[in-house]
Order: sequence, then C-alpha cells, then structure tokens
Amino acid sequence: MGNEKAYTISFAGDTSLGEWYLRKPGKEDLVDRLESNPLSFFEGVKPLVEKSDYFILNLETVLEDSPEQILEGKEYPNYDHPDRILKVLEDLGVSAVSLANNHTMDFGEKVLLKTLKRLKKAKINTFGAGKNIKEASAPLKISLKGKKGKKNVYVFNGMRAGKRYREYGFFAEDKKPGVNSLPQKGLSKEISALREKDPESIIIVCPHWQGLDYKWASEHSRIQKRCRAFVDAGANYVFAHGTHMLNDIEQYHGGTIAYSIGNFVFNSSGRYKTMQAPPYSFVINMELKEKADGEWVVNNKLYPIITDNKKTNFNVHYLQEKEIIDFKKQFPMSKIRKTKEGIAYLKVTDFSNKGNSQLSKPMLELLDINSTTEIKQIKDQKSFNQTVDTLLELRRLLDEKYKLIYEGLDRSEYLNNHKKQALVKMNSVIDKNYVSHRFLKKYERTKTDIDNIFSFREIVVEKSKLRKMGYQEYSWCLDNKIDAYKFADRVGFRRPKTDSKVYKLEELPNLTPPIVIKPVRSTGSLGVYLVFNDNKILSVREAKYLNSWDELLNDATEKLKKNIIRADKWFIEELILENKDSEIATTNLKFHVFYGKVLFVQEESPEHWHKYCFWDENMNLVQLGKYEDKFYMGNGFNKKDLESIQSLSLKIPSPFARIDTLIGTDGLVLGEITPRVGQFHTFNDEWDKKLGEAYVDAEARIKKDLLKGKKFEEFFDIFEV
Repeated sequence: MGNEKAYTISFAGDTSLGEWYLRKPGKEDLVDRLESNPLSFFEGVKPLVEKSDYFILNLETVLEDSPEQILEGKEYPNYDHPDRILKVLEDLGVSAVSLANNHTMDFGEKVLLKTLKRLKKAKINTFGAGKNIKEASAPLKISLKGKKGKKNVYVFNGMRAGKRYREYGFFAEDKKPGVNSLPQKGLSKEISALREKDPESIIIVCPHWQGLDYKWASEHSRIQKRCRAFVDAGANYVFAHGTHMLNDIEQYHGGTIAYSIGNFVFNSSGRYKTMQAPPYSFVINMELKEKADGEWVVNNKLYPIITDNKKTNFNVHYLQEKEIIDFKKQFPMSKIRKTKEGIAYLKVTDFSNKGNSQLSKPMLELLDINSTTEIKQIKDQKSFNQTVDTLLELRRLLDEKYKLIYEGLDRSEYLNNHKKQALVKMNSVIDKNYVSHRFLKKYERTKTDIDNIFSFREIVVEKSKLRKMGYQEYSWCLDNKIDAYKFADRVGFRRPKTDSKVYKLEELPNLTPPIVIKPVRSTGSLGVYLVFNDNKILSVREAKYLNSWDELLNDATEKLKKNIIRADKWFIEELILENKDSEIATTNLKFHVFYGKVLFVQEESPEHWHKYCFWDENMNLVQLGKYEDKFYMGNGFNKKDLESIQSLSLKIPSPFARIDTLIGTDGLVLGEITPRVGQFHTFNDEWDKKLGEAYVDAEARIKKDLLKGKKFEEFFDIFEV
C-alpha cells in the first residue's frame, strides 16, 4: 500500500449563489443569509468535496455586482457578487470552473472578460469560455504525479444550445469572446488527436445542455449520439450538466456517460414538482490510484444530493436515512452503498432509472405473441425508443423472476432429497446467469455436468467487445486476402496465382481470362467477379452474369459509390475451374475448424448458387438450423482434404478460423480465411452449444501448446503483432 499514489478529482454541476433569483419579494430571509453567511448554502455538501485534490464545478453565473441586462428577451439572467462567490469557491477548495453554459454571457462580453480576470486572480482555472474560440475550446489539463510516472487528465467543456443563443452572440469566435459550442465532429477530431498524442491519458467531456431543464437528456437521440461519438473518438467519460437533475448513467464501448449530474448548489426555487422531476443530482468523486506496478486505476463514486430547494429550504445536502429510502422508491433498481462515515453513494453501474415494476402497455403489446405472426413494424424514433425501453423493462422484470425461481429451486426439498435426479432434469433449461455458488456446489458434489454453459453466439459477441478494447485474435490478421496468401505460401498451401499487386478500379489491367477480380477486403463474395472470357463475367454475390469488361467496371463503381464495397483496393488472381476447359467455377468447401479440429464443412456449388449442404468431419450430412430451405446434395470431401485443413489450422494461433477452399484439379486451393462465422445467430441451439464447446476446447488446447513452448513460427514470420 505504501507504494501506491492516490488522488481524488471531484465534479459537481450547476453552481450559483443566485443573486438575481434571491433578490425577489418574499425572499428577504435568504438575502440576509446570502449576505451574512453565503457558505451556509454549501454546508450539506461540503463533506463530499473537502478532501478532494482537485474540485471542478460548472459556474453558471458571472462575477459582477448588479450588472445591467443587455440581452432583450433573455430569461433568468444570473449574476453573483464577486467577493462573495470567490470567497465561497476558495473555502470549498475549487480548482477550476467550466463556463460553457447559458448564463456566462448573460451580460455580454465585457462582463465575461471581467469574470475570467477575477477567477484568474483568485487562482481558479477556467475552461469552456475565453477571449476567443482558441481559448474557449482549450481543455483543462491536470497532471497527476505518481511514484512511477504521471497521468494526464484532460477535461473539455462546451454548450449545446438552440439557435437563439447564436443570435444572442454567446459563442466565441476567432476574435470574439464567448463560450465554446459543442460540435460533434470537430470535438471528436480533437479528442482523437489528443488520444493519439497522449494515449494513456484520461479524457473527459463535460457538455452543458441548454433547453432541457428538468428533463431526461438521455431520451434525446441526438444527445445520445453525440455523447457516444465522443466515447468512440477516445473519451473515457462524459459528465454532462444543464438539466438541473440527475440523469441516466450508461456504460458504452468501455466509456461511461453520465447524461447529466444536475446541480450542485444553485439558488433558484426550481421546478422539480411542476416538471415531475426527481429532486436529486450527483457529485462525482473520481478516485485515481497509481499501483505499485505503475498502472493507474480509476474508481468513480456518485454521491446523490437533494437539490430541490423547495424541499430543503435552500439547504442542499447528501442523503439522510429517510431520504435514502425515498431514493430507493424512485429508483428501485439502484444499489446504494455507504462510506465508513455513513454517506450514501453509488458506483456508476449501480444506478438505473428504469424502476417501474408494473407491466406497461407497450410491454403488454410486446408480450402478446398470439396477436400476430408478423414482425412488429417500427416506423419512427418514438416507437423505436419505446420498444427499446420496453425490452429493458421486460429484461429487468424477467431477471427478477428468474432469480426468485432459481432461489426457490435451490432451496427446494425435492432437490435436497433427489439431487442427482433433479439436477439432470434441470440440465435442459439451466441458465448459467442464475447459477449461485450454492447451486454450483450441488452440481460439483454430485458430479453432474452442466450442459447449457457455452454459447457460440455469446462468444462471438464477447470477442467483438474484446476487439473494441484492443484485444485482437490473430485470425483477423488473415482477413486480408493478400496477407492470407502470404501465409499460405509460407506454409506451402496451394492458393490461386496472383501478381500480389493492389490496384484501384481504374488501374485494373485487362488481362487474358480466366481470372478473378476481388476487393482486398470483402464479405460474402461482395465485389467478386469471375471472368471466364470477355463476354461471360459472373458477379458472384448476386449470381448475375455480365457481358463485358465495361459492365464489370460500371457494376463495381456503383458498389463503391453506395459504400457496399468500402475501399477501392482490388487484386487479380487465377480462376480455379473444375477442369482447364470448363466455364464453370469449381465447388467451394468452407471448413469451420477449431485449432486442428473440423466441426463441420459448408459446401456450395456454382451450379447451385445460394444453395448449401453441411457435413460433419465424418462426411455425414448435418442440419445446423441455417439455410435449411436452401439444401442441395453436394459431393463432400476426402480424408486428405480434411487432414490438410487440420494441419493448416494448427499453424494459426487462434481458436477458430473458417478456411474457404476451392476444389482444383490438383487438390484443395485456398480461397480465403475468415475470422468470424457469418449469420452466427442462425445456428440452432444444439449447434450453438457444440460450436461454443469447440471454441472453448480449442482455447484450452492452444494455451497448453503455448505452455509447452510452441512458437507458431510460420505465422509470426509473416505478421508482426
């Protein structure tokens, strides 16, 4: 523990003493409090931030005493007395304030510049506003020094606002002061560039949503798209504000999106009850720790606070015991934890606002499976979002029911008296997601196998996520046909002859047929053309014959324009025929092989386009659940074919590869190597289970070989990974 270095960065939402709001008739007692003890408004939340190393909040005001209103029609212009608010910020230990919000320019450029100057003099950093767009758009940078190294934290701030805020002149320009906007593409480029420059940094975006007071920002598809785009660009976190209330927390592609953390202390009466909004907001404590090995870990704690001033009489505070109960009633799916001091908090995965335990009308419609046999038509955004929310609600309810049922089975008298018999009976329906430790021990002690554990569908989805996180299975290196051919040459496996050059479409030479024109990367034969002669060209994917080279070029150009083929990169190779005088392409055998073990083979014939048959390794026809209405009787393969594919697979350090081959006059010829099965979701449950078990078994055998010292020299001679 002594070798670890730890920091806490706190984030809070909209903050203002609210001079404009409080100096109204009937609030004289609050004005007295404002003038005599302004820090009193923060006493209930100060314990959440007083131990922070860095404290950042959204200062939604200007520092000026009774400024003159200059914007016609601008509602709720806000200001704070400079000396008063600066003393409060100092007492709270505020390190920096974000200023891209809908109050920073309420009184124009001069007041903004004075505000920036006063904050700078008080040694409080600012970001999100400035004397020009360069200054306003620059992120806040925090450098944390550890014992082994340092960690940089960058925080961006921008405001998403309606057209009238441009008319008000709120936004900064090259030679004009103002606040930063929130351009999705522009900010995403900045984030990507920063991620490339400082790959180990933590990048945070703090958007401010104008016009969404007391609303769920996460229900707006444009906002959701924007937040997710920032994560896709390289941001680790999005901590938004501007709605005056807490919002959904989403885990997305390895990032965390808090669609709004709401207010901190914002001294207006608020409209929580009128808008039927929850009276809560969040303070986020980001705990960063450098471990003994130099790795930095992050742990975020969300502290719910009550920010409805009508409820608290302008005494915002963290949750007390009774308020924790009320919070749980509003958000029953959330998990409340407590610090050693007894302060309630949540982790980012603990919060959910999907708390309605009743079956809604959309859910009842979704469950009414007898009402129609047609696919539910979803025509607009509203019905789409409603259906997704219904699925989430349904999954939550079913999850609760499953847990109760499994708990009942686990503790049932019959199971305890007839363990082996009962567990075997359950094997047909067992779901590993609900197997408790107690349940698992019953299986182990009775030596009963749990059958329904491995699912190929789940593995494929899991591997997709792992790729996004940077873990890449080596079979993906072979997805590029040129690279796959280099590997085939290295291991001595026959493949079509090619000049190994990559061409643009306009550069393709008009070579003497028979040849194949292929994109360097394609899926499902997209963009593959078999040129038998000048007047007979087959576009494989559509099974459509073209009558000239010009038709081929036009067809390929159209596919590029429509982004059906993504890259204008092509190569030319030998066309494998059944015999040298044939004008029919040869049979295609797709071996689905799991590190030396072929599970099944998919056969396709050019005489039977889009028809298939499937063989197991012993040449028995099998039904997998896919393409069952597209069967034709193929010819299969021989033992030599099987052994050559198994041998090739053992040279690839990956649990699975689909090795596509053509039957040539001199044996199998490599077509391509595919890292993932197409239409994997269509396998029936029996084969989904077999594929899953084969994958896990292959992983185990690779690990065993690696521990024995296997080097996969042929593969790593080609690929530097």
